[in-house]
Amino acid sequence: MQRVQNAAARLVMDIGKYSHITPALYDLHWLPIHARIHFKILLLAFKVIHGQAPAYLSSLVSVKSKSYYSLRSNSSTRFDPPKGKMLVSNSRRAFISGGRTTILLWNALPPNLRHITSVETFKKNLKTFLFRKAFADRFTLIKF
Repeated sequence: MQRVQNAAARLVMDIGKYSHITPALYDLHWLPIHARIHFKILLLAFKVIHGQAPAYLSSLVSVKSKSYYSLRSNSSTRFDPPKGKMLVSNSRRAFISGGRTTILLWNALPPNLRHITSVETFKKNLKTFLFRKAFADRFTLIKF
């Protein structure tokens, strides 16, 4: 998939076969494939948390309950990691093993992203976050 995206960027930007592709992806404001995958996973997690995902997905994960202690981490929504071995059918096993990745990705998001309630706002801010993370070396050169 990354090769297809690179070829499309070369075609759109009219750059040579042996030219470096990162500046073209940056100029086009295209997320690399791994970041697009993370975007789709995190968007699905957002929809699960806010009740906008199908019920069969929502039933497979649990949102972390509030603690009795007043901690900063309690103020944002997090997923509970799955406990113990899960003996499930092959179709559910695929989601649950991918769900572990989802949990890690979601819990690693900054709290300001996890507090958003609008899907459109979340998508916009998530893309910006992943774009800056993917092209972090370019953003260190820019002074804000």
